[in-house]
Amino acid sequence: MATGLILETIFLPIALGAVLALLGLNRAYRGRVMAVAASAALLAILIILDGGVRFPPVASKHKLPYLVAAAGVLAAALPALARKYALASSALFLASGMLWLLWRRISSGNVDIQLALPALALLVVAIAARAQARDADSHFLWPVTLLAGFVAAGLAGLLGGYIGLGMVLSASGAALGGALALIFLSVLVKKAPALPALPPEALWVSINTLGIYLITLGGFATNLSPVAYIAVLSVLATPAISRRFLARTPHLQPFLIGGTALVPAAAALCLAALNF
Repeated sequence: MATGLILETIFLPIALGAVLALLGLNRAYRGRVMAVAASAALLAILIILDGGVRFPPVASKHKLPYLVAAAGVLAAALPALARKYALASSALFLASGMLWLLWRRISSGNVDIQLALPALALLVVAIAARAQARDADSHFLWPVTLLAGFVAAGLAGLLGGYIGLGMVLSASGAALGGALALIFLSVLVKKAPALPALPPEALWVSINTLGIYLITLGGFATNLSPVAYIAVLSVLATPAISRRFLARTPHLQPFLIGGTALVPAAAALCLAALNF
């Protein structure tokens, strides 16, 4: 059982991420293809770790696969959503997802202060989506930041009582790690052509999937520390600082960017552990 869990949460996601990075070698329709591939990888992780697709979806967890798939379809069909209109498209997508996921609570009048957390996640992720669209040429800035965001949210979820989603978040981070590892190796090996950066379409899918998961985590985790949750969201603000590292050698960039993102991520882990 432990071996299967390690395979499903670490090695399989890393392999899926590596395949995603290799798809970047195909220049024809690269953005569209990688948007679908990113969505498929994240969807596979979700289904393997949190159960299959159910129709009609009733519980919030049954709605997640449809939202992850929708992100891929939208980014592939309308690339401008990820490139020119990232803020508006992300805000509308996440708002629609939040309304659908939390509809039973909202319609029953069960509206309390906890709903402020998903609303804050919507705002932060939409702003971050706009920022990542502007930094589309960077190999490492947003992929490394999103990796830290997925893992930090996953650990906060595990400690906050939402074990299934916590595992999905952590495994999704591992998938990004697999893609980043291959891209970084291609940069190191000068004799080989460097793999291109993940396109805005794939990053739009990734950041909005993270947003949907954060909305779900904030709305349904039973023992979530609000301060830890805010610390997780602050990971997405670290590119404002780590952007200055883009002038450094590519060999150092992922470590400097990751080190910056690690500060709020580690704070989130400590705060979640104290609340456990």
